[in-house]
Amino acid sequence: MTIQFSGQFHKTHVPFLGQPQLLYTLLEARPGAAVSQGRLPLNVSLVLDKSGSMYGDEMAQLQAAVHWIIDQLQP
Repeated sequence: MTIQFSGQFHKTHVPFLGQPQLLYTLLEARPGAAVSQGRLPLNVSLVLDKSGSMYGDEMAQLQAAVHWIIDQLQP
């Protein structure tokens, strides 16, 4: 089986500030052409930020995203 990966950063440029910086990456993994017909076991982990910066709309968007991910899972 082959897997195709693609990624995208949330910033197009990262300036040198002389200190650590946070950079978000969206990584997408898709099966290649030769995929077996049987389903393989899947282990999914979600890391959620529930700090004060996630108050209000941000937390509602996070909850909606988690529900969407769960809805996409199939037995």
